[in-house]
Amino acid sequence: MSVIFGILAPDEESLERSTLSHMGSTTTCHASDGVSIRTQGRIGMGFQATYTHQRSVIENAPRSNNRGDMLALDGRIDNHLSLAEELGLPIMDVADSEVVLAAFVQWGERSFERFHGDWALALWSQANRSLYLARDHAGTRSLYFHEHKGAIRWSTYLDSFFTNEHPHELSMEFAKAYLCGGHTGNLTPYSGIEAVPAAHYLRYRTNQWACVAHWTPLVKETIQYAKDKQYEDRFLHLFSQAVERRVSDRIHPVIAELSGGMDSSSIVCVADRLTSPGDLQTISYYDDAEPNWNERPYFSAVERQRKRTGLHVEISFARRGFDVVPPGFGINFWPGLTGALAKHRTTVDAMLHEGGYRSILSGLGGDELLGGVPSPLPELADHLVMGHWGRFISKGAQWSLVNRSPLLWKLRDASVFAAKCYCGRPYDKSRRAPWVCCEGQNSTGRRSRELSVGKRIQSRPSMIANWFMWGSLLETLPSNRAYAGTRYEYLYPYLDRDLVDFLLRVPPDRLLRPQRRRYLMRRALRGIVPEEILERRRKAYAIRGPLLGLQQSGKCLEELMRDSRLAAMGVIDPVIYSRCLRGIVDGSTIDGWGALIQTAMYELWLRSSEDCVANHAGVSWRANEPDISSLVQSG
Repeated sequence: MSVIFGILAPDEESLERSTLSHMGSTTTCHASDGVSIRTQGRIGMGFQATYTHQRSVIENAPRSNNRGDMLALDGRIDNHLSLAEELGLPIMDVADSEVVLAAFVQWGERSFERFHGDWALALWSQANRSLYLARDHAGTRSLYFHEHKGAIRWSTYLDSFFTNEHPHELSMEFAKAYLCGGHTGNLTPYSGIEAVPAAHYLRYRTNQWACVAHWTPLVKETIQYAKDKQYEDRFLHLFSQAVERRVSDRIHPVIAELSGGMDSSSIVCVADRLTSPGDLQTISYYDDAEPNWNERPYFSAVERQRKRTGLHVEISFARRGFDVVPPGFGINFWPGLTGALAKHRTTVDAMLHEGGYRSILSGLGGDELLGGVPSPLPELADHLVMGHWGRFISKGAQWSLVNRSPLLWKLRDASVFAAKCYCGRPYDKSRRAPWVCCEGQNSTGRRSRELSVGKRIQSRPSMIANWFMWGSLLETLPSNRAYAGTRYEYLYPYLDRDLVDFLLRVPPDRLLRPQRRRYLMRRALRGIVPEEILERRRKAYAIRGPLLGLQQSGKCLEELMRDSRLAAMGVIDPVIYSRCLRGIVDGSTIDGWGALIQTAMYELWLRSSEDCVANHAGVSWRANEPDISSLVQSG
């Protein structure tokens, strides 16, 4: 995963090469395979290479053409062969950036919708003097931008924006949404720095921004095959293709996260069919003390089948604790780490470095796209809205038998779900956090696009639900939350463009049926994935450990909040926080435990980074802050 960055100077100004070099100085440590800079008048782009697969070696600098256009590309274009053939380019040894630049010359802004793969790019069009910043359909590669005094800066890492002497103010909008577990959208922790929206391109021309979608998860038609076997064969073909695109032609080994769930296990088992058995290494995390998170028997079953034992890492939810990240770990530009988690990351980084791994296969997305959540409401709401009463009664009765609930309740629940689809959010995972002042659960950033009323009315509830599901899923991608230390290329087979386009068009009852969660996936992978994994119940979530950690650290967290940075910024009420925390400690409630942890993590992040990242305007921290690690035990 290479770093791209750049600057567009104001009109009538010329960009100095030294200015661009200074911007790239903070990410040079991530440029394992060289650095290249190109300037042209008021525009300049940098490329810091990290090669992971054979075609990435061809990309070694920002590319330009005879029209004066300039492009920096990070990523992989999976359909480069068909595009090259259509554009009349040589099929062999043509760089993806050359394909992208030629496509833009041929099709203009419509070219972005043609690129399948994992990519982020910055493109300068000399003809219309426009800057384009774009990301793939799933936002698998990060890309941020900042506008100040007529100058535009962008980079794949937030590190690049902290090279001057004036720190960026913290974003209160982001903080409140983060603390409540709500949607942060394209916001970052810093005011004025935003992420380019996934599946969109931003165009900057004549001092004006435009945000345009080049792909949407809101589909209007479904795929109708005559037999289940046709769905299964098509899924297996596209899933195998998605895995192959991410494991083939690698110049450095790939390691796969193997949790024991169906998603990660399927990736590993299918990869073994595409490569030499045992070539792919796995890493599994476990916590024997967590009764609801006993994954060892399941990832061991995959290891027995492939006859190779992977790396095993013990991670204790109860012993995570709430301590400040030590200064030697580096600057973290996102909240979410504690000292204990930083030490854990250091251990894992050492293991991956020893094996030479630069890329990690992740199973994220399978649960959301393949019916991992056993809810009949999207399908029932469709029948309800479309007036298919016979189908509603038939399907509703089947689910009522499974859940042992009256059919009338299904009518009620489906009606409420449909209303939320058309008037709100069908899946809102935000947590009520009464200690947060003026909660901002639905913040998404000023250039984000909400689903319009017109598009909702034209769509069925299941399709609207998919739209919101997709947005929530993308916020969980670890590639968009880079912490200090080694940065890895995360690969998500379930988010492959061709596979996603297919799964979003599969009728809901082909993915999920009463008492048959993952209906399509189970049938398609029979004989490939171990039977005990295909037939296991839904993987449980760990809750005992986090609650125990809160209870053990209750007094220390109360002490931490007595001199709270968040309270000084007017974001939280520490008295209410302590009262809610005591409810968890004495066992009278478990409500809000997730938001309590989020708040503690953000507070610790402020303390560990305040001297080297950013301060909020109007708040002056003490210069010699005492070490608070003694106040907060490790659990």
